[in-house]
Amino acid sequence: REFGNGNSSTAVALVAGFDGKIVDFEQTARDLVGRGNDVIAYDYEPDALISGDPELLPAMIGDISNDFLGRTSEYARRRYAGASMGAGVCFNMQRADEKALPGIYGGAGCDTAHLVMSNLLFRGLVRAFHHGIDPKKEFELKGYGEADLWEIWKDLHVPPPSGFAVALGGMDFIVRTREVMPKIETWKTDINIQVHLLRRLGHTGVIKWFADNAPFMLDLADQPLPQ
Repeated sequence: REFGNGNSSTAVALVAGFDGKIVDFEQTARDLVGRGNDVIAYDYEPDALISGDPELLPAMIGDISNDFLGRTSEYARRRYAGASMGAGVCFNMQRADEKALPGIYGGAGCDTAHLVMSNLLFRGLVRAFHHGIDPKKEFELKGYGEADLWEIWKDLHVPPPSGFAVALGGMDFIVRTREVMPKIETWKTDINIQVHLLRRLGHTGVIKWFADNAPFMLDLADQPLPQ
């Protein structure tokens, strides 16, 4: 779904999280338009993480990327914005885009293989909302363990060189700061990364905070690293 009048020089891909819908980010899109951007918002089917087929995740990212690039080929600049799994999608879209400005993300950076195979909270939520499906069992039934998924998906966790700002929750048990921050500190050697830590928020709270604070995240993303 498109937001804006098509007259901006910057297009933003706004991607919802796992089980999220465009309607959850309508105000976020309007806030981004208010800051001089045109926005194309996306959601997607959850099969990429729960079907047991590891090829669906990179294929889904490729489909969204191809659609966005096709619609925005005339724009001077592009930016990527997303929360949770939507941030993971945008991470890869941004990395491949030479026109990309720094991205803005919420609740992002976890190891996807570890998430679907070993994160008990994520697996429990999937079972609760998807008719008892356990993603770990779905992948194992097709012969994939966590190490297999890590190898197949490892290229999806390479950071975009154009930089990004990310909001993380201190009480987030889906995207744990203790797992994410060591990677970010390593990436900071070569990439401009701004972190906003929300110490009292869990995963759902971070997504909501991100949706409500897109203008702040834009300003944060465009700050230079301290010298």
